[in-house]
Amino acid sequence: MSDIIKEALTNNTRFKASIEKDIVFNTDIEGKRILNAEISKIYKHPTIINNDKDFQELIVKCYVVIEKMSKLKHNDWSYHELNDQLINGINFFLRGTKDDNQIVIDKNHCPKCGKTKKPWYSLCWECTEKEKQKPSCEICGIEVPEGHTLCKTHWLEKNEEKKKLKNIEYVKTKKEIEFKEKFEGKFYFNSQKVKSKSELLICYFLTANGINFSYEPLMTLNDKEIRPDFVIHDSKDNTIIIEHFGLETENYIEKKDMKEKEYRKLCADYPNFFFISTVEDDIYNLKDKLGKKLNETPLKKIIWK
Repeated sequence: MSDIIKEALTNNTRFKASIEKDIVFNTDIEGKRILNAEISKIYKHPTIINNDKDFQELIVKCYVVIEKMSKLKHNDWSYHELNDQLINGINFFLRGTKDDNQIVIDKNHCPKCGKTKKPWYSLCWECTEKEKQKPSCEICGIEVPEGHTLCKTHWLEKNEEKKKLKNIEYVKTKKEIEFKEKFEGKFYFNSQKVKSKSELLICYFLTANGINFSYEPLMTLNDKEIRPDFVIHDSKDNTIIIEHFGLETENYIEKKDMKEKEYRKLCADYPNFFFISTVEDDIYNLKDKLGKKLNETPLKKIIWK
């Protein structure tokens, strides 16, 4: 600890006790912001320091912040780094000269290292280059430890947003399950419960065109059990599988793509298997939409009812 800091603490014991109660923070980021704000008064607003008392109180305030930061469980800045920041500020202040009770800054010396610099630059060339190389937060721009791209505050914020997105996906999936449990299976065709109105209309369409079908039969192919929506066996031992895809959520589309891929592989392995699918838009015109798809299978008709 420098003699100037010791002197400031000795002369301002009451002020220190008072300021210790006023300065409260829970994270190192909050503490660093308070420290930066206080030390910046030396660099950016030197005219507000009118006498030694103001200067000493500023030192005490910074010391209290550093002391509290060093006691935190997690602190990305060491005590020496924070202390050096304060000492650099003190040295910068002391290089100024008093003129008419105002502080005139020594513009020819770098406030960081004390080397000579051009008066129109805030830092010398070496310190300017070092500042450029320091990692900073992508959001707010404050200095962060090596290897980090976000400060602690914005890192926590990013993780909270990720959690919220996961919660949204969870709620969507839960609502989809609740919807199925509540509404699916409320329709009947020949005493057979079907999952949706769209599937019920497909049942009527196939029956109207004289096609016998099985609804969600259990099939075992390549040691794997599957339950297609509709399975049709014709007189020539061909098997036609129809799947209806009624939703458009992201998870559902992923499952749809996987299922279609599996059925196409099945058809490639077994030449007498055929697969077609329908979506909600097809339901409004089954004669044209589903009829056209069935014409690509052995179940060809000139006119569909």
